[in-house]
Amino acid sequence: MRVLFVGGHKEDILFSIMGFERALARELEGRCEFKIVRPGPENPQGQKSKWFRYFEKYVLFPRVLKRESKHADVVHFCESGMGMNAPHVTAAPTLVTVHDFLALEAAMGEFPGWEVRASGKRYQQMILNGVRQATALACVSETTLRGVDRHLHAYPGIVRLIRNSTYKPYHRVTSDHARETLRKFKLTGAPFFFHIGGNKAYKNRPGALKIYAAMRRLSPDMPQRLVMAGGDREEALARLEESLGIGAWVDWAPNIGDKEVEAFYSLATALIFPSLAEGFGLPIIEAQCCGCPVFASNRAPMTEVGAQSVIYFDPTLPDLAAGEILAHMDNLPGLVERGERNVKRFDPKVMADAYLEYYRDLSGSKG
Repeated sequence: MRVLFVGGHKEDILFSIMGFERALARELEGRCEFKIVRPGPENPQGQKSKWFRYFEKYVLFPRVLKRESKHADVVHFCESGMGMNAPHVTAAPTLVTVHDFLALEAAMGEFPGWEVRASGKRYQQMILNGVRQATALACVSETTLRGVDRHLHAYPGIVRLIRNSTYKPYHRVTSDHARETLRKFKLTGAPFFFHIGGNKAYKNRPGALKIYAAMRRLSPDMPQRLVMAGGDREEALARLEESLGIGAWVDWAPNIGDKEVEAFYSLATALIFPSLAEGFGLPIIEAQCCGCPVFASNRAPMTEVGAQSVIYFDPTLPDLAAGEILAHMDNLPGLVERGERNVKRFDPKVMADAYLEYYRDLSGSKG
């Protein structure tokens, strides 16, 4: 059986999508024939404007897609944005993995602080129209599955729930190894709580700062600092940090790589994950792979991914969230044990098995 993977543009920085593509390709190696194609030149010279990338994705790339899909039994679009091209495939069934509907919901005005222009709203509608014409969809969580019913309105194709897996082989590393990996950040050596995420409104990074500030008010002698990783320390976040009086207790680590993420998880007292919305919530299981306890929002899909292995809080009530976290500080070893059991549900092989079965069903192949 021949599967054509359609990945994102070579110059689009979508780390979670790239992780998904690589994990699935790694697990399917030797189990089916597959080829990965994506828009953009093989050796890009400099970052192009988003408009030119759109031109490459939706004007130039369909020609490549039509040619390559003639030799495929299934064409798998690894993310919704590329799923806009599904109508260009006529020689094989098409499958789109839907990770989330967050950009669409932002275009609908559901995330204050995430402004979407008229062109962006039109773009989201075009993606939706293309995905609606795919033969089948795979949803990474029950939350995303519910989004299909809400946004695709009686979608005529096949829909299955195939939960994401741990994309990268994260594991707990020794304290010495972790500190050596993180030496360039010049951390104080004090214990710390860890937060990771971009600066989109739904990630609720201000909420992480407010929760930590409330923890310091409730427990002034608390030794833990706060490390904010991922997105940059934007001006609004810097102002909030100073207004909360926690500037001396917060470290920032933007643009970190896999080894550094693994080291932070391995050293952290716990992960604080106050997202208002997610398609899946990958940091929960990444942290648990590294033996890091998790405190997260009491919203789906965080509750789906963490199940009984996470302590949940209302991300809109920082004082109550802080009290909930502090009340469970004596139970951290138990959270570690529950996390180790929980991550077994997200084995990449299980995800790959489900996709392979889906490919066979869509193509009618037994191979």
